[in-house]
Amino acid sequence: MYPVWKVIPIIFLTTFAAVDGGGLPTPERIMCALGLLFGGVGDVLIGLSHEGIVPGAVAFGIGHFFYMTRFFSRPTKVYWPLLVITSVWGLIIGLVCLFPMFYEHPFAVTIMALYAVILSTCLTISGSQYINRQKGDNKEGLLLQYIGFLMFYISDSVLIMSHTGHKLPFSQLIILGTYFTAQYLILCGNIHTGLHVKVIRD
Repeated sequence: MYPVWKVIPIIFLTTFAAVDGGGLPTPERIMCALGLLFGGVGDVLIGLSHEGIVPGAVAFGIGHFFYMTRFFSRPTKVYWPLLVITSVWGLIIGLVCLFPMFYEHPFAVTIMALYAVILSTCLTISGSQYINRQKGDNKEGLLLQYIGFLMFYISDSVLIMSHTGHKLPFSQLIILGTYFTAQYLILCGNIHTGLHVKVIRD
């Protein structure tokens, strides 16, 4: 039952994004809904078995690609300190949790590493767009997206640590709390920025 209970909030968010989307145009609603949908698929896969984390990462990675389409409406100037911090933390997680298992599970580790790159890219781009925002950008929407992907990064970091035997106190609470917060904030950020761009174009 755990995968079912975990995915219920995502089903509601996906339905809202697809049907209403806070007033977003249909193409943008579809991208948001698809990102959430693949996140829900990833939730179920991870919850079904210990080995489900690999196909779950594939599903989440696909979902993040749909989220990334929302970044393309504005130019991005990379904020290098954020890129360095994100890369260093990703490397630490990789060295501690993933790479020791490479010879035994090369395919799984490769998939997880690729997923980490995708999520790190989302975090770096969202943070860079907020920090290096231009005049006329929607500050609140960009901040919500950035915090959302930061929450996603924290959730997945704790998840992979817990999954590989490096459990933190209250790890499940941290994972679920930051994950649900992340999905909600990313959707809210997409709505804010999408409506802002729509008003400017109109």
